[in-house]
Amino acid sequence: MSSRFVVRQATGSDVDTIIELREEAERWLAAKGVAQWTSDYSDYARSVLKQFVDDGSAWVVENHGIVVATFSLYAQPDEDFWAWSEDRHDALYLSKLIVRRSHASQGIADAALNWAATRTRDSGKRWLRIDVRRDNMALQSYYLARGFCHLRTWHAPERRTESGWLAQRAAGLVLPAPVSLAHVS
Repeated sequence: MSSRFVVRQATGSDVDTIIELREEAERWLAAKGVAQWTSDYSDYARSVLKQFVDDGSAWVVENHGIVVATFSLYAQPDEDFWAWSEDRHDALYLSKLIVRRSHASQGIADAALNWAATRTRDSGKRWLRIDVRRDNMALQSYYLARGFCHLRTWHAPERRTESGWLAQRAAGLVLPAPVSLAHVS
């Protein structure tokens, strides 16, 4: 089963699909009463997702040629959240991890975290870091169960965001996952 999932760098032709995944996640979260991603951020979210594709930070996971997940992995820390950290440049930062609902609960997100942790190690960095909503306890618990350690909760008052729950996982930490991702160029 694991050989069916491949990860590759997103290209301009993936932007619409990545946005579609984001919109699907918005609807699903809203139906569950979770304010993780809300439609009032849609224009901003689309511009960020496109920027991640343009700068080579966006990745997609495919299953038999169909994009089933996306995430971004980048080296530049968001200074609003990470300026306090003396080792902020010794990390890669993961965000926008989205799995298509039809492929949820297959372990794709876990596999993406393993892949990102390995890539972080291979890039010579020490930490894989995330920031998530301060009020999304379920998402925080998800990451804690996957080897992340909470570092700090911070509100950047000048930012229109609810992010700020900051955590990290050791680079190279690979945890059991039901699937794995094969990298293709």
